[in-house]
Amino acid sequence: ATLTDEGDVDSAFNVFYYGAKKDSNGTWVSEQEFRDRTVAKLLHDYKSERTDGSIWGQDVWVDPYPTFKDGIIVASSITPKTPKLVDGCYQIGSREELFGFANIVNTSLYNIVPFCAKLTDDITMNKNVMASAEHLRDGKNDFIQWTPIKEFDGEFDGQGHTISGLYFNDSTVANAGLFGSVFSKDSLFPTKIINVGITDSYIRSNENAGGLIGKVDTLSKRVIVKNCHSDAVADGYYHFSGLIGAHLDGVLDVSESYATRTTDMGVGSLVAYTTGRLNILNSYSIDVGGRGLVGSTPSLHFIGSDSIVAHISIENSYALSKNKSTGEWDWVGVVNAPYNVPVVYRNAYRYENTQGFIDPDSNKALYFEVTADQIKDGSLASALHMYKNKNIDGTAWGQEVGVDEYPKLTGTISGAATVKTSPLVL
Repeated sequence: ATLTDEGDVDSAFNVFYYGAKKDSNGTWVSEQEFRDRTVAKLLHDYKSERTDGSIWGQDVWVDPYPTFKDGIIVASSITPKTPKLVDGCYQIGSREELFGFANIVNTSLYNIVPFCAKLTDDITMNKNVMASAEHLRDGKNDFIQWTPIKEFDGEFDGQGHTISGLYFNDSTVANAGLFGSVFSKDSLFPTKIINVGITDSYIRSNENAGGLIGKVDTLSKRVIVKNCHSDAVADGYYHFSGLIGAHLDGVLDVSESYATRTTDMGVGSLVAYTTGRLNILNSYSIDVGGRGLVGSTPSLHFIGSDSIVAHISIENSYALSKNKSTGEWDWVGVVNAPYNVPVVYRNAYRYENTQGFIDPDSNKALYFEVTADQIKDGSLASALHMYKNKNIDGTAWGQEVGVDEYPKLTGTISGAATVKTSPLVL
């Protein structure tokens, strides 16, 4: 702050505050931004003729706010490192560089040019996260806590690499995942997250948690998720799933992607909640006591004279779930949607409902049901593999029958001589 001769505050520069009352003298930030080093970084990097901000620091997740200490510490064993910039794209090959990239994005409050990043190697943030299941929620562990990337706009290409051991556990905040939130300013230049896997990870927040993305933000234009997968456990109160938590606006295209979950912690659907235009192509979810490809969406409602309703398209995809007690395949809705939400199915599948339960999917007549044998023997894989449409080629699907328990995105069906001559009968 600049002081007058009388000692009163004349104006405020690089001043931040949190509270219910917003003031023009300073920048309002969230409690999470005080905790996750966002504010500490902005204070630390500030320079003027009168002020050197390098006295500021923070031991993140130990200090609840910035203090006067030597530097910014993410965890005792992690020092963020700025990744190299090659042809306008950050090259990320270590967990230090991943933290460094998160720091770059999260402290760019007024970024105009979309970000570009590529993984150059597999990254292990922590080891054996899910082996410590009993202490994931209570925090009695030594895991390095991840800082979710916020309001990401641009392209993130994993180049086929995986990020394992992500750990985030804070039920007081919203929007958590590798990316806490993403959005797209321009539908002609969509935000893209492609070719990356999330494994052995635990993500817990108050709402909007996903292994890959916590929230696709309101006012977003178009986001593309392609060739991504997650076996992360997402946990919270509202809108959490293995891949994407909440899709709140705009177009979200998910293709050649999957979420798998082998524990009944959290929810393992592909997208937990949507109110936008969601297209799922060549994708699947495998869950325990699960919620299908799409966990929920609200009924048609009105804000003033405007009708608000999601539009969902499912093509050449399937959802499966296992019974918690028996471990056998169990019925699950492909999309858990009210009757007045438009859902279009093209060559979509789920396990047969043989138990007489009320179906959560109001459009059940528009997709196919399969038996346990058809899942196992390559029949379902063949039906997916042979599918063709102007928007989609089913040859991404495959299965090694006798090895793979269900169809996967391997491109080849093998191990069963009868597959080609025994098409799926529905």
